[in-house]
Amino acid sequence: MRDGWTRVAFGDVARNITDRVDNPAKAGVDRYVGLEHLGSESLTISRWGLPTDVAATKLLFRRGDIILGRRRVYQRKLAVADFDGICSAHALVLRARSEAVDPDFLPYFMQTDSFMDRALQISVGSLSPTINWTALAREEFSLPPLATQRRLAGALSALDRAVDAVVGAMTRGHIAGESRLKASITGSRRSLRLGDATIAVEYGCSLPASDTPQGTPILRIPNVLRGELDLGGLKRLELSPDEVAKYAAHEGDILMVRTNGNPDYVGRCVLVPRLDEQMVFASYLIRIAIDQSVLEPAFVALLLNSRATRAQIRCSVRSSAGNYNINSKEIRDIQLPVPDRQLQLSVVADARLSSQGIAGLTRRLDDLKELRLELWRASV
Repeated sequence: MRDGWTRVAFGDVARNITDRVDNPAKAGVDRYVGLEHLGSESLTISRWGLPTDVAATKLLFRRGDIILGRRRVYQRKLAVADFDGICSAHALVLRARSEAVDPDFLPYFMQTDSFMDRALQISVGSLSPTINWTALAREEFSLPPLATQRRLAGALSALDRAVDAVVGAMTRGHIAGESRLKASITGSRRSLRLGDATIAVEYGCSLPASDTPQGTPILRIPNVLRGELDLGGLKRLELSPDEVAKYAAHEGDILMVRTNGNPDYVGRCVLVPRLDEQMVFASYLIRIAIDQSVLEPAFVALLLNSRATRAQIRCSVRSSAGNYNINSKEIRDIQLPVPDRQLQLSVVADARLSSQGIAGLTRRLDDLKELRLELWRASV
């Protein structure tokens, strides 16, 4: 342990606040924070609901309190409240003991791997591991002197403000893109089934892949979740020429997630760009080959990822054996508005420019996160 650092029990630096509210509508506050409103990167609470939206017992928190999702702690749901409100009883409301720890430093410490890993280790339950406050309060951690805590909190707070600014710019970019797309289809007189604009709607390859450097690369669910095809973490498998031809992903194809344990992933899709080598796609994906004489594939991909179409898809998702699924018939039945071709191309061009801007912001965000990690590592 470094000079000046001390070993403390977590319960000696934080209080567990258990002020319960049995009737949320009469809590005397105007915001409700559920676990779905907490992020894993920012300590800022930027989304919330209304107390009248919920029932059953909730927890009262005050400005400055720390809200930690105690279920599935690996999701790292943690935030500092800058307003009074109520939150889910599946959270812990924690208040720093200012005589033992700098209140601004404590949430940053709780974001670290050392804290989160320990919290996960002491969580109980297999399907939904949950932190028990009594067990967490007993856990011991090494903390720097108060003066060092204050310096770190100041530097990390400045970085967080930069991160929040970048995230805000990315959010505004996504909202602007959604608005442009919505404007392009408002008043459209023509619509059709997706199946009437496709050449093929096909399931992928179910053969097992591996980390071997030989064979054909296979595109899987992790490669299609970020809005653009992500070629990181590719696996490969040995296939015959006929199998490669059967499961090949071609430029202009749309790959859609057809089954997953997370219902929000089902229906997400990505447009396949020009690839440097032939790739195939996995069985949990569906390949949608668009008839380009009817619709522009890039425009269809934008529509399928839009909020309106995602809501339509969500209505078709079925649950089975812990997974959520959509099949090829339901995909073919998706209804799409059809503006004229020139407008489709204009929306696609705008979306590409926006995507380039967001990609730049994403790189900036990654740099800031790495700087935050380096600052923390330098202090321990």
